[in-house]
Amino acid sequence: MLGQGTKLGPFALMDKVGLHSVLKVEEAYFQASGDPSDRPARILTDKVAAGTLGVCTGRGFYTYPHPAYEDPEWLENKSGG
Repeated sequence: MLGQGTKLGPFALMDKVGLHSVLKVEEAYFQASGDPSDRPARILTDKVAAGTLGVCTGRGFYTYPHPAYEDPEWLENKSGG
């Protein structure tokens, strides 16, 4: 977010899409490649198994309706500076 100047980072985008949908894409990609390094990340499979699917359930990588990244001061001093 800092480097690209975007409002949403990758975890917020996954929450908006829905972690269950992201997992399906990741599983299909892994199945097609057969490469163990393409296996979906455990944190993603764990969140889906727990039912924390993102915006649609109110929890994912963030908590909704007021996720931390909406706080104007959220990224202050997060860049190591």
